[in-house]
Amino acid sequence: MADNTVSITSEQFIEKLRKALLLNGDFPACAKTVNELRVLASNPNTPANKMSELILRDPSLSTKILNFVNSAFFQRGTQITTISQAVMHIGTKQLAELCSNFTLLQKLVPTARKGGPFALALERLISTSILTSILNSSETTNKAKNEESGYLVGTFSEIGLMLTSYYFPKLFENAHQRSLEKNISLNKSIKQLTGFEPLEISLDVLATLKMPTVYTASVITALKFKNNEIKFESLDSSQSLTKNLLIAQDISSNIVGEYNNTPLNEIVQNISNLYNIGNDKLYDCIELFSKEFPNHCQTMQIELPPIEKLDELSEAKNSSSTIKNCEANELLDGSNDEKVTEKTKVTMQKYLQDIKESIENDESIASIITTIMESLVWGLNFDRVLLLLVDIERTKLQGRMFLGNSTDNLEPKNIIIPLDITSAKVPSKCFYNGQITTSGELVFPKDSSCIAIPIGLHETCIGVLYASFTDKNNNTISSYMLDIAKGILQELIKLTSQDN
Repeated sequence: MADNTVSITSEQFIEKLRKALLLNGDFPACAKTVNELRVLASNPNTPANKMSELILRDPSLSTKILNFVNSAFFQRGTQITTISQAVMHIGTKQLAELCSNFTLLQKLVPTARKGGPFALALERLISTSILTSILNSSETTNKAKNEESGYLVGTFSEIGLMLTSYYFPKLFENAHQRSLEKNISLNKSIKQLTGFEPLEISLDVLATLKMPTVYTASVITALKFKNNEIKFESLDSSQSLTKNLLIAQDISSNIVGEYNNTPLNEIVQNISNLYNIGNDKLYDCIELFSKEFPNHCQTMQIELPPIEKLDELSEAKNSSSTIKNCEANELLDGSNDEKVTEKTKVTMQKYLQDIKESIENDESIASIITTIMESLVWGLNFDRVLLLLVDIERTKLQGRMFLGNSTDNLEPKNIIIPLDITSAKVPSKCFYNGQITTSGELVFPKDSSCIAIPIGLHETCIGVLYASFTDKNNNTISSYMLDIAKGILQELIKLTSQDN
């Protein structure tokens, strides 16, 4: 497991990983017991007792499998007391892969106990596995099988990240530090250093080890989505496992680790917007995960760092409920029905339709953002709209374009907003939080109110649109304007996801 890597090409990285995986006795998934189990599982005529006998040769493995299938995580109606029962309930193929999973973890757990970045990678793997299993169990048929399929595909999707940390600890440490310093995701940092997305590394591992195609197919589809080759909406009901994997990976990557300072309620809202999934379902999933994660670690006999983001769960859920109740009350008493003219509604509807069609037709980002700015000025009557783009070091926002009637002859390029997580400036808060922002320190002295919309989320964010009213008009930001801004944000998320 020695790692002398300081700098490495993409080809060297993947070649070293393959050699390490295939080194006899080094990688546990190549162990004799696992290979024999796979051979038996691939034969539909294999008697159940043959599988049971093989697993029972390894007492440690037998104990872990029984503890796992009887844990609260799977919530089975009856206790499974023998390996034979486990074979009957789970099925030969999935049990073979669970054994492979536990054999792998059995070798890696001692390294994780030492802490450091490897413990973080293992925590990500376990978190994604549990979250995918929870989400997948909500499918209407065969709950137990869906749970186990979800768990396994979650594991296999993160195996590339974990084995990078295991075989290349120095490289992984550099990637981890880079993600913290640049406020980018660990996945993006890994790609910058190796040339590969972690999902691509996982696929190479799965191919090298000749893993089942059902899991490989889900990881391939997930990678296509990450590379903007397919849209989430295009995934049909037969690809629910992939859908649940994508959502689970986003939750896991946002709550595990240190780089993301975004509050949990905003993380949930962003994921809800991206995947069109209800906040309640996401909160229920995270709440169940918060209970199952420590139980799972106990079953594996490992102590991992606490997931601090989960400390915000109760407050985030309460905040979500309060907002929902307020919105419902406003609708009932009519206070949300502002004086929006029919002409404004028709104009904005046309602008939003134009924006959607422009994105679908792959028009340039500059053209689409110009259309959005025009909609804010001519549709919602903001006095001015400023386009601010982030610099390559992601340390400041710089003005690029002004639109409106009250530009005060200002040169956009002279407007610079330093990016500081503690800054009260509206554009800076908007950029860091990855959400629509209306409160904070305004950009111009004459501004009376404003709304800032991020152009993308977090590491895919390329800037901020800042729209404001001047004090002479004394206008305020209405809920109708916020609704329009949310619609614009959803389109901007799609736009920047396609471009990155």
